[in-house]
Amino acid sequence: LKYLLLILFFYVFVIVIILYLFHYASKSEERQREIERKLQAERELALLGRMAGTIAHELRNSLNNLFLLLQTGCESGTKSPSYQETLSKEIKRILEWTQDVLLFHKSIQLQPTYFEVEPLLYELRLLAATLQTNKAFTFELDCQVEKLWGDAFWLKKALENLLKNAHQAIELNGVIRLTLKQRKETFYIELFDNGPPIPLELQNQIFEPFFTTKKEGFGLGLYLVKKIIEAHHGQIEIENLATGGKIFRLSWKAL
Repeated sequence: LKYLLLILFFYVFVIVIILYLFHYASKSEERQREIERKLQAERELALLGRMAGTIAHELRNSLNNLFLLLQTGCESGTKSPSYQETLSKEIKRILEWTQDVLLFHKSIQLQPTYFEVEPLLYELRLLAATLQTNKAFTFELDCQVEKLWGDAFWLKKALENLLKNAHQAIELNGVIRLTLKQRKETFYIELFDNGPPIPLELQNQIFEPFFTTKKEGFGLGLYLVKKIIEAHHGQIEIENLATGGKIFRLSWKAL
């Protein structure tokens, strides 16, 4: 009987220890979740503050430019083509920033399919021609595929953002080269520009929303590119070339 009581006591003791450990683990997980919720709330608050500051700064600059243009036009009575063109550019820039902010909050709903690549290339050539009016550069295109798999609308948006980013990075008469190719089931889009390399310590930061090293812009272009390619279950890489320049490389598979 004595041994039975000892065995019973031992089992009760073990059960109590197990229950205590289970309770402690549950409390620890709950505390960890609470800490993570607080950290997430702090990150979102910091992002919101950075977003508000960036938007206010850029809109103030654009509205100041518009005000000066309108004031100058009213005082001089000018309606010259150059005046109207400058006014249109400022308004277009505000509209583009507004679109990027709206896309930042929009969830990406893909409608992937195989689509002809030529209409996409046509749109990119038009964009390159528009950018060349602001800063001349050489645009080279190497398309090795007839079709791409993915969402045509979102991939077009990603490539437009990459092209604009490259145009901002290069000097006058620089070079931008776009390559589209396929290796087995994987599609690759590579955009080369001969602008300065991106330091390793910044190669992750540049894909964060509202992070920018430029004097103007919201810092959403590359963030949206990464968001779009990840929605295709792909990835984006940056390669600084020893010969100069860099490559943004997108890769994804047809699902």
